[in-house]
Formats: sequence, C-alpha cells, structure tokens
Amino acid sequence: MLRYRKCLIWGGMLAVLVAGALVALLVLHPWDRNQQMRYRHAAVAANGYECASIGRNILEKNGSAVDAAIATLFCEGLACAQCMGLGGGFLATIYDAKTRTVRVLNARERAPSAATEDMFQNASSTVGGLAIAVPGELRGYGALYREYGRLPWRELVRPAADLCRRGHRVNNYMGRVLKSYRDRILAEPSMRELYVNPNTGDVWNEGDLIR
Repeated sequence: MLRYRKCLIWGGMLAVLVAGALVALLVLHPWDRNQQMRYRHAAVAANGYECASIGRNILEKNGSAVDAAIATLFCEGLACAQCMGLGGGFLATIYDAKTRTVRVLNARERAPSAATEDMFQNASSTVGGLAIAVPGELRGYGALYREYGRLPWRELVRPAADLCRRGHRVNNYMGRVLKSYRDRILAEPSMRELYVNPNTGDVWNEGDLIR
C-alpha cells in the first residue's frame, strides 16, 4: 500500500511538471499559424527526412493507413535508429472511423523466458547483453498488417530497403543524439562502423548521407 501511495504521489508530481512544461513551451514558443496546414484526406508525420514521403506514396497506391504507418516506421528504424527499429517494440492506437471504435496493440519488448528478478548486477540492466529484451516490433507490424493491411507486404518493406542502398540523411534529432553519445560510439567498434564518418573519423553530422 505504501509503495502504491508513493507511485501515486510521484505520478501526480510528474503530471504537474509535464503540464507546466507544456504551458511554458506554448507561452515561450507559440505555434506559428503560418506553419499550420490543413489536409482533406490524410497526413503522414515522421522524423526522418525521407520517411513521410514513403508513407504518402503508400497512401497514393491505395494502401491503408496501417500500410502507410508500417512503411513509414520501417524507414524511421533507419532514420531514427536511436529511438526505434526491429530490435525494439511499440504501442499502437488504431481508430476505426466507420465503427468509431479504438483498438490498442501492445508490441513492446518482453523479458526472456529465463529472466529472473536478481539477474542484473551493477549496470547490466542498461549496458551489455542482459539489457536486451525480446523484440516485439516486427511481430507487432505483422499483427497490424494481418488485420488492416491492403498492399502486398513487399511494398511496405521495399522503400526502406531501397533507402538502405541509397543512404539516408542525418536529421537534426539524430545528429544531436550522435553528438551527445560521441565518446561511447567512438569506443565501441560495432557502433563506429555505423555512425562514424570514415572521411572525418568523427560521428555523422546533420545533413550527412549515411550509406
């Protein structure tokens, strides 16, 4: 009961802090009405420079909203690999306008079946092999596709596969994350291979093309 009360207290404090931060953000950085846009049929939002257009193209091929989301998220796994990807998981909320019903899919990572409460020592819960949970992302995409997919599966995967071959631009968010983790990336060979520019010997910068 005491732990439950503490959770309620901390949860309430966190909610107040988040609400205060949002109010401050709106006051200090009000939304520019000139940047607001209206869309009659659909809109796709993404972090990666190339990802929103991938989702839009899926919609233009008469794909479903879920088709567009899956294709966009495959792209985001490249363009925002610091946040998501096939080694992770996600939560999805689906609104059916025809039936006016909402469904939620929990495709988050899960602990391995052999996991125990005392398996973590020191920083092993965040660093090393024990910190890796069982991914749920691809399984979640499959579940959404079976229920709401319209286009062939290959059409949803191909744009991200092509992007891997052509390369993708480092967006602002990814560039900032790479800089903040620069020392760790340089110290880890597998990370250096992906996120260090061979021409400069340093992490990729915003606007660089990663291939």
